[in-house]
Amino acid sequence: LLGLSLLLLSCAVEPKREAPVAVNGVIDLSDWDFERDGPVSLVGEWLFRYNLDLGLNFPTNYEAVFSEFASVPHVWGAQPLKDGVQPPPSGFASYGLRAKLPEVSRGSLGFDFGDMYLQGDVSIWNLSTGELLLRESKGKFCRTLTECEFAGGLRTFEHFALRADETEEVFIVYRISNWVHGATGGLNKAPIFDDALRGEQQLHIRRGISAGTTGVLLAIGLYFIFIFLLRRDDHTALFFSLLCFAIGARELLTSGSLTLSGFARYEEEYAFALRFEYFTMPWVAVAVTGYFKSFFNLRGKWATFFYLTCAVSFILTLFVVFSNISTMGTENGSKRPVPHKSIQPDEVTSRFRARSQGGLAPPRFTPGIT
Repeated sequence: LLGLSLLLLSCAVEPKREAPVAVNGVIDLSDWDFERDGPVSLVGEWLFRYNLDLGLNFPTNYEAVFSEFASVPHVWGAQPLKDGVQPPPSGFASYGLRAKLPEVSRGSLGFDFGDMYLQGDVSIWNLSTGELLLRESKGKFCRTLTECEFAGGLRTFEHFALRADETEEVFIVYRISNWVHGATGGLNKAPIFDDALRGEQQLHIRRGISAGTTGVLLAIGLYFIFIFLLRRDDHTALFFSLLCFAIGARELLTSGSLTLSGFARYEEEYAFALRFEYFTMPWVAVAVTGYFKSFFNLRGKWATFFYLTCAVSFILTLFVVFSNISTMGTENGSKRPVPHKSIQPDEVTSRFRARSQGGLAPPRFTPGIT
């Protein structure tokens, strides 16, 4: 009976459809039901060109300006370009993808922006009308280091209006620049299309888990600080509380909670958040080594290793405190200060522009290529 029940259950479960992938810069989702089949990660072959600024206007002749394809997730320094040239980690590039979308019963579709290194913007255009459906930015796309501004932004999840009575074709454009990060630039995490309601729910769940994790770690840290104050000879409690505080702070900073709250929106706040994130790294090492030293009462070479870890962490802390985190990138071999400017709202940003209001006439397209 048990075997028969398992067999019936396995037959009743509908096999999950294999999600489409992008081929030659196009992904066909016209027969995909997001409510039934689930989200689709836009992996595969995107249009790509290094040193291309596609601009903010409707890309009417996009097929002519892109020179090759990139397999997303993608970073441009990981593999040579089509002509064999290996691009440097710093620089800028544009990515493009044409997506054929299905009828959406709720009238809106969710879009998870993925992740980019390090700054840039994403635009989604209706190919038939030239209407801008969605635009978000992370900092400011810049062609040189001196143009860069540091800011948060780029919400994790957004949705935009679509007509439910016909299949849409949209064109997704990413402009990405990286002048300040040690790693190479690129679209290192593919964006995702999803049902709007489910996507919003998943976003709130992730934020709740992150906030709950941070709160629990900070509460545990405070508890063990209190234990240490009662028993000053118990250094194990002190180091464990330090570990909880450091991990809790890193979760708060790396989960994007400060950016989503609007705190790290301008250069000073962003630099402070980045500095504090780096500040926690060496003290996690101090907390771990100190905890094991105290818990196992280690002496001799283990004690020496702990004190050496403390010394190195102190030096790294001084470096983080006194170095200019905002200008860790180089241009032409020399560091340059980043000018402070307030980030102004993008005048063409429109998250929920309805098709019923009439489409925008496609503006003239003048891409910049160097």
